[in-house]
Amino acid sequence: MKLASTVLVVASVFAPATALQGFGAQSIGYFPYCATACNRALGSNFLSCSFDGYIPGGMMDSDSASATPACRGSNMPFLSSLAYCISTHCNHDMGIIETWWAAKSTGSGGAFEPPKWSYQEALMNVTAAPTHVLTAKDNLTSTVLSNETSYRNQYGTLFMVDREEFLHEKYGLVLLMVAVGIPLLATWLGYLPFVNPLIHKLKPYIIWPSTIGSYQVRPLPYLGGTALTRGQALYVAAMAILTVVFMAVHYETYQPNLWYPGQSVELMAYVVWRTGCYSLALLPVVLLFAARNNTLLWLTNWSHGTYILLHRWVARIFVLLVIIHSVLSLVYYVKTATMILAWARHGGFGDAWELSL
Repeated sequence: MKLASTVLVVASVFAPATALQGFGAQSIGYFPYCATACNRALGSNFLSCSFDGYIPGGMMDSDSASATPACRGSNMPFLSSLAYCISTHCNHDMGIIETWWAAKSTGSGGAFEPPKWSYQEALMNVTAAPTHVLTAKDNLTSTVLSNETSYRNQYGTLFMVDREEFLHEKYGLVLLMVAVGIPLLATWLGYLPFVNPLIHKLKPYIIWPSTIGSYQVRPLPYLGGTALTRGQALYVAAMAILTVVFMAVHYETYQPNLWYPGQSVELMAYVVWRTGCYSLALLPVVLLFAARNNTLLWLTNWSHGTYILLHRWVARIFVLLVIIHSVLSLVYYVKTATMILAWARHGGFGDAWELSL
């Protein structure tokens, strides 16, 4: 059990750094956005090698047309159009563009196939600046210009999605580190010669007294449990305030958003993301504080009873986040289902969404 508790702490604190958006190997997201937006702006048209049996992956798939990566990777009209779009919209270093090109230019529908030509080779195939702007009904059979409106909407959507994903995962990581770090910091500061006397003077006034009269030594009425000491209440207040602040700040939207039609729906989706991420961030804390062989018992001078009490309060924050996440997810998917039904009846995505509101 002690080993399991140690693994839980280490995995919870350090594993997210290599698995979260904006951290470690996952830091690129849709970057460079200009290149990904070009790809998606050109990706909904049929190519000469397209076939009817191909089914796109959905909203989060970069493919929305009947073309496999192998088809795209060997189709010069598509690659030259993509290269020209990138050359006119991107200001990144050639190394960044070539790296993205080799890994993502052909999309992700089916087994990945690298493009037959590099970015510079495809661009060299453009001997004259194209003049025809691609429309939704065109077959992509020559080098063309991407639709600028489609490009802007793709760019804005992808940038905002990456931004929000990075923010809520960063804030979730902060919640986790603060929850585990406060006991460590409070204990280790006590070993500093100039801090220890101050802490001993403050404990009778700030740390030890009960927040509710004499209820620290007897349970609260109406099954209210044990009252917190002032020190414990400060910890709970810090976690609650951080959670509320992280739920409330730094929202931005982009419309027309290709994932979430309507600003209210986009904001709802971001709240769903944040509540889900924060609840997952607090889950290791809930489990750790409840463990009898809690690793923090070795590393701090806090008692097992204190951790059990804090476990209950952190668990309440966790449950509240899960409830909000579940309710808003249900509302969002009901709206989405209504929108899909309206789309099927009226044949227009934007009009259908307005009808469903």
